[in-house]
This record gives sequence, structure tokens and C-alpha cells, in this order.
Amino acid sequence: EATGLPAAEMGDSDALTVGDTVYAIGNPLGVELRGTLTDGIVSAINRDVDVSGRIMTLIQTNAALNEGNSGGPLINVYGQVVGVNTIKMMSFSSNVEGLGFALPMRSVQKMVNDILESGQVLPEPKLGVTILDMPKVLPDGTQGVEVQDVSIGSAADRAGVKGGDVIVSAGGQAVTERHMLLNVRRQFRIGDDLPMKIWRDGEYLEVVLHLDEAFQQLPAD
Repeated sequence: EATGLPAAEMGDSDALTVGDTVYAIGNPLGVELRGTLTDGIVSAINRDVDVSGRIMTLIQTNAALNEGNSGGPLINVYGQVVGVNTIKMMSFSSNVEGLGFALPMRSVQKMVNDILESGQVLPEPKLGVTILDMPKVLPDGTQGVEVQDVSIGSAADRAGVKGGDVIVSAGGQAVTERHMLLNVRRQFRIGDDLPMKIWRDGEYLEVVLHLDEAFQQLPAD
């Protein structure tokens, strides 16, 4: 068993913004190229990507990723690991370059903590809302996130959330950007009740989502 090895410092993936410089380390195409460093920028954050029929919320980057990079770190300018490189987007009908994706460290840390505490990765609850990327500023100056769509039969639908509603808080925490709602979701388990404050037609409403459905984030086996 190896001992005394230096440990990589973990970074806050939620602090990333589009345009931030990132680096990837891995073994593209095999051990002959092990330890390859590539660089790029954060192209998008919190990108929902269908991976083998499962939805994963990932960091998008144009740092060159290839087979063999998977499992390697995505690193910020401070040398901190902010993601785990996962997939590269490919197309058989066109030439696709610069579309790599990494699992955010916040998600990885949750998985690790779940395994340490319970021996398995606990599923995140599904809220059932699609949120617009741009924050919404209300007439009184309060900032929230606008609901674009609500899945029929979901926790949000049963709680009465509708498209066009603006979520300003969830679980007692302010929600001024989309990633903040994702942070709240990570803190709740299946079976929990999630209170939300929303703005609709000029007034604030309190709703409670009963979280009884899992958000399938892990890739298929």
C-alpha cells in the first residue's frame, strides 16, 4: 500500500464561471501518452447531458478530452480539482471538436460522502422543473430563477408549480441563480419535503414539494 503520497486539493466547482481556464490530466489513447496535460476554458456549467439513457449534470469544457482521459482530474488555475473528466461528445455525421464534459466536484464529494456514510450512493431527488439559465429580476428587485417547464406528475407539479413561476428560495436558502437550486437539491433526500417560495402574478406564494422520485444522475452500468 502506497503511503506518504501528496493529495490533490479539492476545489469548489460551484465557483466556476463560463470562460474560466481549466486543465485536464489523463492518459489519452492509452498508457503511452500517460500524464498528458491539455487546457481550455469552461464552456458551460450545469449542462444536463444524456449519457446512456441517464441524465448527468456536467461541466462542459473545450479542453481536449479523449478515451483514456475519463476519471482524470479537471483542474482550475489554482491547481485545485474541480471536476472528474467523464465523456467527449462525438458525432458520426459531422466533425465534433472541443465538446468535453466533467462531473462537478460538488457532485463527486456528495457521492464519496454517501459511500462513507451509508456504503452506497444515495440518489438525488427529482424536483420536476426546467429552469431558464438567465436569472429573473422581479419588480421589487428580488432575484430568482424562472421555471420554463414542469414535468407532469412530478413533485413540482403536485405542489402546484407552473411554468413562468419565479423561484426565489428553496429550503430556506435564497435562489438567485440556477446552480443554487441544484445545491439545494443535493442537500435533500428521497422522502423529504422541500419548501419553496415562488413569485407568480405579482405575489409571493409558499409551496412544498414532496420529493418521492429520484433524479437519475449516474451513468448506466
